Amino acid sequence: MVDGHLPPPPDTERSTASYHRWMDARTRTLWVLAALAMVLDIALTGVGLSIGLAERNHVARVFIDEFGLLRAGLLLKGFALAVGYLAWRLLPHLDGNAHRHRYFVPLGLALPSWAAVGINAVTILSVS
Repeated sequence: MVDGHLPPPPDTERSTASYHRWMDARTRTLWVLAALAMVLDIALTGVGLSIGLAERNHVARVFIDEFGLLRAGLLLKGFALAVGYLAWRLLPHLDGNAHRHRYFVPLGLALPSWAAVGINAVTILSVS
């Protein structure tokens, strides 16, 4: 401290308000649900493989054989999330009214991922 004065506190209200303008609660929840479903899909795939089931998705099977389950899951699911996030960010620049429909992007990632979680869970439970 040179002169004993403290810097002014950051304007947290303004930064919080801009954050909420950037991503509303519905969209944030959908992104979390999409990511959670993808993590569960990877975990249940690991459980299924450990009890002798086979991966039915050819692309995923090749990646799992090449990189292992965790790396393959991170690569494939990370790529899907990155492409979805890029589309979500670019959508308002392509169409002026797109901000109303941006939630379809994480929803489009979440629904098939939750379907995969359901299929994996039912398959695992049916052979256990």
